[in-house]
Amino acid sequence: MSATDPNEQFHIVIPARYAARRLPGKLLKEIHGKPLILWAYEAALTCGAASVTVATDHADIAACVHNQGGAVWMSDRDYASGSDRVAAVARALAWPPATVIINIQADEVSIAADDVNNLRTVLQTKPQAAIATLAKTSSIEDRVGWESVDTVKVVCHADGRAAYFSRLPIPYQQSSAAEESAENQPPTTSASARTDAKNQPPTTSASARTATKNQPAPTSASDRTATENQPPTTSASARADAKNQPAPAPAFCRTIAHHWHHHLGVYAYRRHYLQCFSQLPRGSLERLERLEQLRALENGDPIYVLEAVSSQPHGIDSAADLHRVQSALKPASP
Repeated sequence: MSATDPNEQFHIVIPARYAARRLPGKLLKEIHGKPLILWAYEAALTCGAASVTVATDHADIAACVHNQGGAVWMSDRDYASGSDRVAAVARALAWPPATVIINIQADEVSIAADDVNNLRTVLQTKPQAAIATLAKTSSIEDRVGWESVDTVKVVCHADGRAAYFSRLPIPYQQSSAAEESAENQPPTTSASARTDAKNQPPTTSASARTATKNQPAPTSASDRTATENQPPTTSASARADAKNQPAPAPAFCRTIAHHWHHHLGVYAYRRHYLQCFSQLPRGSLERLERLEQLRALENGDPIYVLEAVSSQPHGIDSAADLHRVQSALKPASP
Protein backbone atom coordinates (compact mmCIF):
# COMPACT_ATOMS: atom_id res chain seq x y z
CA MET A 1 0.00 0.00 0.00
CA SER A 2 1.50 3.32 -1.03
CA ALA A 3 1.83 6.36 1.16
CA THR A 4 -0.91 8.96 1.39
CA ASP A 5 -0.71 11.72 -1.22
CA PRO A 6 0.09 14.77 0.93
CA ASN A 7 -1.19 17.13 -1.77
CA GLU A 8 -4.74 15.79 -1.74
CA GLN A 9 -6.88 18.06 0.41
CA PHE A 10 -9.48 16.59 2.71
CA HIS A 11 -12.14 17.96 5.03
CA ILE A 12 -13.29 16.91 8.48
CA VAL A 13 -16.92 17.20 9.55
CA ILE A 14 -18.04 16.55 13.13
CA PRO A 15 -21.78 15.78 13.28
CA ALA A 16 -22.92 17.08 16.66
CA ARG A 17 -26.57 16.34 17.42
CA TYR A 18 -27.63 17.65 20.81
CA ALA A 19 -30.05 14.88 21.73
CA ALA A 20 -28.33 11.73 22.97
CA ARG A 21 -30.44 8.74 23.91
CA ARG A 22 -27.97 7.24 26.39
CA LEU A 23 -26.38 10.41 27.81
CA PRO A 24 -28.59 13.48 27.15
CA GLY A 25 -26.72 16.70 26.35
CA LYS A 26 -23.38 14.90 26.51
CA LEU A 27 -21.59 17.19 24.03
CA LEU A 28 -21.82 20.11 26.46
CA LYS A 29 -20.73 18.09 29.48
CA GLU A 30 -17.30 19.15 30.65
CA ILE A 31 -14.04 17.26 30.99
CA HIS A 32 -11.51 19.22 33.04
CA GLY A 33 -13.59 22.35 32.55
CA LYS A 34 -13.86 22.09 28.75
CA PRO A 35 -17.02 20.94 26.92
CA LEU A 36 -16.80 17.57 25.22
CA ILE A 37 -17.45 19.04 21.78
CA LEU A 38 -14.34 21.24 22.09
CA TRP A 39 -12.15 18.27 22.94
CA ALA A 40 -13.28 16.60 19.70
CA TYR A 41 -12.98 19.82 17.67
CA GLU A 42 -9.48 20.66 18.91
CA ALA A 43 -8.27 17.09 18.33
CA ALA A 44 -9.58 17.28 14.76
CA LEU A 45 -7.64 20.51 14.17
CA THR A 46 -4.36 18.58 14.62
CA CYS A 47 -5.08 16.23 11.70
CA GLY A 48 -4.07 18.52 8.84
CA ALA A 49 -7.47 18.92 7.16
CA ALA A 50 -8.23 21.83 4.82
CA SER A 51 -11.21 22.57 7.07
CA VAL A 52 -12.91 21.32 10.23
CA THR A 53 -16.66 21.95 10.46
CA VAL A 54 -19.01 21.15 13.33
CA ALA A 55 -22.49 20.31 11.98
CA THR A 56 -25.10 20.75 14.69
CA ASP A 57 -28.79 21.29 15.36
CA HIS A 58 -28.36 23.16 18.65
CA ALA A 59 -27.58 26.83 19.33
CA ASP A 60 -25.58 26.10 22.51
CA ILE A 61 -23.22 23.73 20.69
CA ALA A 62 -22.86 26.26 17.86
CA ALA A 63 -22.08 29.08 20.30
CA CYS A 64 -19.53 26.92 22.12
CA VAL A 65 -17.60 26.26 18.88
CA HIS A 66 -18.05 29.81 17.54
CA ASN A 67 -16.54 31.21 20.74
CA GLN A 68 -13.35 29.28 19.94
CA GLY A 69 -13.27 30.63 16.38
CA GLY A 70 -14.56 27.39 14.89
CA ALA A 71 -16.64 26.81 11.76
CA VAL A 72 -20.24 25.69 12.33
CA TRP A 73 -22.93 24.48 9.93
CA MET A 74 -26.39 24.77 11.48
CA SER A 75 -29.49 22.79 10.62
CA ASP A 76 -32.56 22.01 12.69
CA ARG A 77 -33.41 18.97 10.57
CA ASP A 78 -33.39 15.58 12.30
CA TYR A 79 -31.14 13.52 10.03
CA ALA A 80 -31.27 9.73 10.09
CA SER A 81 -27.56 9.45 10.96
CA GLY A 82 -24.36 11.38 11.38
CA SER A 83 -23.32 10.45 7.83
CA ASP A 84 -26.56 11.93 6.47
CA ARG A 85 -25.80 15.18 8.30
CA VAL A 86 -22.24 15.18 6.89
CA ALA A 87 -23.63 14.61 3.39
CA ALA A 88 -25.80 17.71 3.81
CA VAL A 89 -22.72 19.76 4.71
CA ALA A 90 -20.86 18.47 1.65
CA ARG A 91 -23.77 19.48 -0.59
CA ALA A 92 -24.09 22.90 1.01
CA LEU A 93 -20.37 23.63 0.66
CA ALA A 94 -20.25 22.20 -2.89
CA TRP A 95 -17.11 20.12 -2.43
CA PRO A 96 -15.99 18.34 -5.63
CA PRO A 97 -17.15 14.71 -6.07
CA ALA A 98 -13.71 13.18 -5.42
CA THR A 99 -13.14 15.10 -2.18
CA VAL A 100 -12.16 12.93 0.80
CA ILE A 101 -14.35 13.63 3.82
CA ILE A 102 -13.59 12.39 7.33
CA ASN A 103 -16.60 12.02 9.63
CA ILE A 104 -15.49 12.14 13.27
CA GLN A 105 -18.24 11.55 15.78
CA ALA A 106 -18.42 14.31 18.36
CA ASP A 107 -17.58 12.04 21.30
CA GLU A 108 -14.28 10.89 19.74
CA VAL A 109 -12.23 13.27 21.85
CA SER A 110 -8.72 12.11 20.98
CA ILE A 111 -8.56 11.26 17.28
CA ALA A 112 -4.96 10.82 16.07
CA ALA A 113 -3.58 12.34 12.86
CA ASP A 114 -1.97 8.97 12.00
CA ASP A 115 -5.37 7.29 12.07
CA VAL A 116 -6.85 9.93 9.76
CA ASN A 117 -3.92 9.57 7.34
CA ASN A 118 -4.32 5.79 7.33
CA LEU A 119 -8.00 6.11 6.44
CA ARG A 120 -7.09 8.44 3.55
CA THR A 121 -4.49 5.93 2.37
CA VAL A 122 -7.15 3.22 2.07
CA LEU A 123 -9.35 5.43 -0.13
CA GLN A 124 -6.36 6.36 -2.31
CA THR A 125 -5.08 2.80 -2.77
CA LYS A 126 -8.30 0.75 -2.76
CA PRO A 127 -10.68 2.28 -5.30
CA GLN A 128 -13.23 -0.42 -4.47
CA ALA A 129 -13.53 0.89 -0.89
CA ALA A 130 -16.76 2.78 -0.29
CA ILE A 131 -15.89 3.58 3.33
CA ALA A 132 -12.85 3.21 5.56
CA THR A 133 -13.24 3.12 9.32
CA LEU A 134 -11.37 2.28 12.54
CA ALA A 135 -11.53 -0.36 15.25
CA LYS A 136 -9.53 -1.27 18.33
CA THR A 137 -8.68 -4.87 19.23
CA SER A 138 -9.55 -5.95 22.77
CA SER A 139 -9.39 -9.21 24.69
CA ILE A 140 -12.62 -11.02 25.52
CA GLU A 141 -11.39 -10.90 29.10
CA ASP A 142 -12.74 -7.34 28.89
CA ARG A 143 -16.26 -8.65 29.47
CA VAL A 144 -17.75 -5.26 30.29
CA GLY A 145 -16.97 -3.76 26.89
CA TRP A 146 -17.64 -6.95 24.94
CA GLU A 147 -21.08 -7.48 26.45
CA SER A 148 -22.19 -3.82 26.49
CA VAL A 149 -24.79 -2.84 23.87
CA ASP A 150 -23.29 0.66 23.91
CA THR A 151 -20.05 -0.73 22.46
CA VAL A 152 -20.23 -1.56 18.76
CA LYS A 153 -18.34 -4.65 17.59
CA VAL A 154 -17.20 -5.57 14.09
CA VAL A 155 -16.06 -8.82 12.49
CA CYS A 156 -13.97 -8.73 9.33
CA HIS A 157 -13.08 -10.81 6.29
CA ALA A 158 -9.46 -11.88 5.85
CA ASP A 159 -8.75 -8.84 3.64
CA GLY A 160 -9.99 -6.36 6.25
CA ARG A 161 -13.49 -5.78 4.83
CA ALA A 162 -16.22 -5.59 7.42
CA ALA A 163 -18.49 -8.64 7.49
CA TYR A 164 -20.91 -7.29 10.11
CA PHE A 165 -21.30 -4.72 12.88
CA SER A 166 -23.39 -5.38 15.96
CA ARG A 167 -24.12 -4.21 19.48
CA LEU A 168 -24.09 -7.85 20.58
CA PRO A 169 -20.84 -9.70 21.42
CA ILE A 170 -19.44 -10.92 18.09
CA PRO A 171 -17.86 -13.19 17.17
CA TYR A 172 -19.28 -15.64 19.71
CA GLN A 173 -16.41 -17.42 21.48
CA GLN A 174 -17.26 -20.50 23.49
CA SER A 175 -14.17 -20.67 25.70
CA SER A 176 -11.83 -18.09 27.17
CA ALA A 177 -8.11 -17.97 26.44
CA ALA A 178 -7.35 -19.39 29.90
CA GLU A 179 -9.72 -22.32 29.39
CA GLU A 180 -8.33 -23.17 25.95
CA SER A 181 -4.77 -22.88 27.22
CA ALA A 182 -5.53 -25.37 29.99
CA GLU A 183 -7.13 -27.76 27.48
CA ASN A 184 -4.05 -27.63 25.24
CA GLN A 185 -1.49 -28.39 27.98
CA PRO A 186 0.59 -31.57 27.37
CA PRO A 187 -0.12 -34.50 29.72
CA THR A 188 1.69 -34.25 33.03
CA THR A 189 4.37 -36.81 33.90
CA SER A 190 3.61 -39.09 36.86
CA ALA A 191 5.47 -38.62 40.13
CA SER A 192 7.21 -42.03 39.84
CA ALA A 193 8.43 -41.26 36.33
CA ARG A 194 9.80 -37.90 37.50
CA THR A 195 11.61 -39.63 40.41
CA ASP A 196 13.18 -42.23 38.07
CA ALA A 197 14.36 -39.51 35.70
CA LYS A 198 15.82 -37.50 38.57
CA ASN A 199 17.91 -40.47 39.79
CA GLN A 200 19.47 -41.24 36.39
CA PRO A 201 23.14 -40.21 36.01
CA PRO A 202 23.75 -37.54 33.40
CA THR A 203 24.98 -38.91 30.07
CA THR A 204 27.29 -37.02 27.75
CA SER A 205 28.51 -38.41 24.45
CA ALA A 206 32.19 -38.37 23.55
CA SER A 207 31.55 -35.95 20.70
CA ALA A 208 29.70 -33.60 23.02
CA ARG A 209 32.55 -33.74 25.56
CA THR A 210 35.08 -33.00 22.80
CA ALA A 211 33.01 -30.06 21.51
CA THR A 212 32.79 -28.66 25.00
CA LYS A 213 36.53 -29.05 25.51
CA ASN A 214 37.24 -27.05 22.36
CA GLN A 215 35.00 -24.11 23.26
CA PRO A 216 36.80 -20.77 23.83
CA ALA A 217 37.28 -19.65 27.39
CA PRO A 218 34.41 -17.65 28.83
CA THR A 219 34.71 -13.89 28.75
CA SER A 220 35.53 -12.20 32.04
CA ALA A 221 32.92 -10.08 33.81
CA SER A 222 34.92 -6.90 33.14
CA ASP A 223 35.15 -7.72 29.41
CA ARG A 224 31.41 -8.40 29.24
CA THR A 225 30.61 -5.12 31.00
CA ALA A 226 32.84 -3.16 28.61
CA THR A 227 31.17 -4.81 25.61
CA GLU A 228 27.67 -4.15 26.93
CA ASN A 229 28.47 -0.46 27.42
CA GLN A 230 29.60 0.11 23.86
CA PRO A 231 27.11 2.20 21.80
CA PRO A 232 25.64 0.39 18.77
CA THR A 233 27.42 1.33 15.57
CA THR A 234 25.38 2.22 12.49
CA SER A 235 26.85 3.54 9.29
CA ALA A 236 25.77 6.94 8.03
CA SER A 237 24.29 5.35 4.89
CA ALA A 238 22.26 2.87 6.97
CA ARG A 239 20.93 5.69 9.14
CA ALA A 240 19.97 7.69 6.07
CA ASP A 241 18.22 4.67 4.55
CA ALA A 242 16.23 4.11 7.73
CA LYS A 243 15.22 7.76 7.88
CA ASN A 244 13.94 7.69 4.31
CA GLN A 245 11.84 4.55 4.73
CA PRO A 246 8.10 5.07 4.15
CA ALA A 247 5.75 4.85 7.13
CA PRO A 248 4.38 1.34 7.83
CA ALA A 249 1.27 0.47 5.84
CA PRO A 250 -2.03 0.67 7.72
CA ALA A 251 -2.98 -2.62 9.38
CA PHE A 252 -6.39 -4.08 8.60
CA CYS A 253 -8.41 -5.70 11.36
CA ARG A 254 -8.53 -9.50 11.20
CA THR A 255 -10.26 -11.99 13.46
CA ILE A 256 -8.04 -13.24 16.29
CA ALA A 257 -9.11 -15.96 18.73
CA HIS A 258 -10.17 -14.63 22.15
CA HIS A 259 -10.27 -11.05 20.92
CA TRP A 260 -12.92 -8.71 19.54
CA HIS A 261 -12.84 -5.48 17.56
CA HIS A 262 -14.36 -2.36 19.12
CA HIS A 263 -15.62 -0.17 16.28
CA LEU A 264 -14.79 3.53 16.59
CA GLY A 265 -16.95 6.41 15.35
CA VAL A 266 -14.74 7.62 12.50
CA TYR A 267 -15.50 7.21 8.78
CA ALA A 268 -13.73 8.23 5.59
CA TYR A 269 -15.44 8.43 2.20
CA ARG A 270 -15.35 10.43 -0.98
CA ARG A 271 -18.12 12.92 -1.54
CA HIS A 272 -19.63 11.09 -4.53
CA TYR A 273 -20.13 7.92 -2.48
CA LEU A 274 -21.44 9.85 0.53
CA GLN A 275 -24.15 11.41 -1.61
CA CYS A 276 -25.16 7.97 -2.90
CA PHE A 277 -25.20 6.64 0.67
CA SER A 278 -27.46 9.44 1.88
CA GLN A 279 -29.99 8.65 -0.86
CA LEU A 280 -30.26 4.96 0.05
CA PRO A 281 -33.28 3.92 2.12
CA ARG A 282 -32.57 2.78 5.66
CA GLY A 283 -32.53 -1.02 5.67
CA SER A 284 -33.93 -3.39 8.28
CA LEU A 285 -30.51 -4.11 9.82
CA GLU A 286 -29.71 -0.42 10.26
CA ARG A 287 -33.07 0.11 11.96
CA LEU A 288 -32.75 -2.94 14.21
CA GLU A 289 -29.19 -2.30 15.39
CA ARG A 290 -29.37 1.51 15.07
CA LEU A 291 -26.04 1.46 13.22
CA GLU A 292 -25.71 3.63 10.11
CA GLN A 293 -22.81 1.63 8.63
CA LEU A 294 -25.11 -1.35 8.13
CA ARG A 295 -26.86 0.63 5.37
CA ALA A 296 -23.66 0.33 3.32
CA LEU A 297 -23.26 -3.40 4.02
CA GLU A 298 -26.89 -4.14 3.22
CA ASN A 299 -26.32 -2.57 -0.19
CA GLY A 300 -23.07 -4.45 -0.85
CA ASP A 301 -20.77 -1.45 -0.41
CA PRO A 302 -17.34 -2.48 0.97
CA ILE A 303 -16.20 -1.02 4.29
CA TYR A 304 -12.52 -1.53 5.14
CA VAL A 305 -11.63 -1.61 8.83
CA LEU A 306 -8.23 -0.46 10.08
CA GLU A 307 -6.63 -1.09 13.44
CA ALA A 308 -6.49 2.25 15.27
CA VAL A 309 -2.96 3.31 16.19
CA SER A 310 -4.05 5.64 18.98
CA SER A 311 -4.25 4.13 22.47
CA GLN A 312 -6.33 7.04 23.79
CA PRO A 313 -9.88 6.44 25.07
CA HIS A 314 -12.66 6.31 22.47
CA GLY A 315 -16.37 7.09 22.56
CA ILE A 316 -18.61 8.31 25.37
CA ASP A 317 -22.05 6.77 25.74
CA SER A 318 -22.62 6.79 29.50
CA ALA A 319 -21.68 8.59 32.70
CA ALA A 320 -19.18 5.80 33.38
CA ASP A 321 -17.54 6.43 29.98
CA LEU A 322 -17.34 10.15 30.77
CA HIS A 323 -15.55 9.39 34.05
CA ARG A 324 -13.19 6.94 32.30
CA VAL A 325 -12.22 9.47 29.64
CA GLN A 326 -11.81 12.24 32.20
CA SER A 327 -9.37 10.05 34.12
CA ALA A 328 -7.36 9.32 30.96
CA LEU A 329 -7.15 12.83 29.47
CA LYS A 330 -4.85 15.56 30.68
CA PRO A 331 -6.47 18.77 31.91
CA ALA A 332 -6.99 21.45 29.27
CA SER A 333 -4.24 24.07 29.01
CA PRO A 334 -5.22 27.47 30.48
